[in-house]
Amino acid sequence: MVLSGNATATPKSNTPAKPGVFDFFVNLIAGLVAYAFREKKPLLNIRLSQALPVVLM
Repeated sequence: MVLSGNATATPKSNTPAKPGVFDFFVNLIAGLVAYAFREKKPLLNIRLSQALPVVLM
């Protein structure tokens, strides 16, 4: 970095080191919207009779 005259180097502190809660909700909403517009939605093929013993354990 080259400094000229009275200019000082200041680090950019307005970018967070890790994503925040707002970014999480933006990604969550974007994922739900993308899933809603998907033509063929993925299925887990779990029936209630199969899942009931797992839930009761």
